Amino acid sequence: ATSSASAASSTVRAQEFGSSKVLVAMDDMGEASELLEVYRWEALRLFLRDVFGLPQLFRSSDPLGGAYYNIFDGAHRDTLGWHFDRSNFSMNLILQTTPGAGGEFQYVPDSRPAIDGMSLWSEVETHIEGKRRTRKA
Repeated sequence: ATSSASAASSTVRAQEFGSSKVLVAMDDMGEASELLEVYRWEALRLFLRDVFGLPQLFRSSDPLGGAYYNIFDGAHRDTLGWHFDRSNFSMNLILQTTPGAGGEFQYVPDSRPAIDGMSLWSEVETHIEGKRRTRKA
């Protein structure tokens, strides 16, 4: 028999992964920010809408998290652990890698509907094994 603590830690929503980074939120960027220029670029929004076959695509109304920098410092061994994005759509733009730090950007396309019906982390691991796609950073 398993204890309730160990059983709870095996559930999908209770699974914990470590992350360490510096985040610069949208409200901390100046109006002349090049990232905000890309974020507000109408041609990019229309391109993404068309590529993903979406009837509409809106920018986030979140004044902090609509666009932000994630800064990972190799000297501090910063990392972003495995996680599930809460939004239906996101775009990651990797601008620079830390020389010698390496790393992988992993994603599992179209996984949300299947994973939402799972209750144990072992089910998720079985589902994503072989479906994971990796890009070297």
